[in-house]
Amino acid sequence: MLSQLFDLIKEYIPLAVSVVIVAAVVWFTNWFLLKRKGKFTIETKHIRQMVVFLLVIFGLLFILFKIPMDVATRGQILNLFGLVFTAVIAFSSSSIIVNVMAGLMLRFVKSFNAGDYITIENQSGRVTEVGIMHTEIQNEHRELITFPNIYLMSKPVTVVRRSGTIIYTELSLGYDIPHDKVEKLLKKAAAETGLGDPFVLIKKLGDFSITYQVAGFLEDTKTLITSQSVLRQKTLDTLHDAGVEIVSPNYMNQRVYDKKDRFIPEKTRGK
Repeated sequence: MLSQLFDLIKEYIPLAVSVVIVAAVVWFTNWFLLKRKGKFTIETKHIRQMVVFLLVIFGLLFILFKIPMDVATRGQILNLFGLVFTAVIAFSSSSIIVNVMAGLMLRFVKSFNAGDYITIENQSGRVTEVGIMHTEIQNEHRELITFPNIYLMSKPVTVVRRSGTIIYTELSLGYDIPHDKVEKLLKKAAAETGLGDPFVLIKKLGDFSITYQVAGFLEDTKTLITSQSVLRQKTLDTLHDAGVEIVSPNYMNQRVYDKKDRFIPEKTRGK
């Protein structure tokens, strides 16, 4: 009886050793990829999960061959395992392969990189990760938005490079204000915003007003959102300080004011 127990334990020792080896390899690989995540440029959590998944599959096959059973039973289990694995791959491969190919294409074309500010349809943000399956951006509210790579390949993407970009704002002023005066004031506003090489364009000659665009080069794109707001603020302050009204033509159509009335807010204290 004791000898039979020892024989049974001896028979299952290779199986136990195989389970320990497979578990150790999977754990060490997962730990190593997590630790090295910041040093890789291509590996992402999807690649790590894929590597661990493949290791688990091969580990299960390795353990299966160590289980003491007859050849016929092992063959039936292998056939069942193969059918299940094939069915899983068949149902999931279409979307996975499409996104993987799109991810490789994005890396090859290099339309944008991590750190670039992109806009796709109505979503904007800074790229935090370009993965093999998806691309992740962070918007101005620090929310993370994930896009499947195939979505980025099929939609137009506007990219703001880290090396700098041109920001602008538009406004309409009446024909009674000389355009050279407006140009000087708008350039001053852009300079006070910290923009390089400011310039002013006349975008449209409307029926009642002229549409101006003031723009300049922003070197530090990390302040893109705040700089756009500051540019609008400086435009308001500069024009109002110079006595220039920013009034819609509808003011004249909807209300009647005296010619002496001015539509400039009073300066607040501390300015």
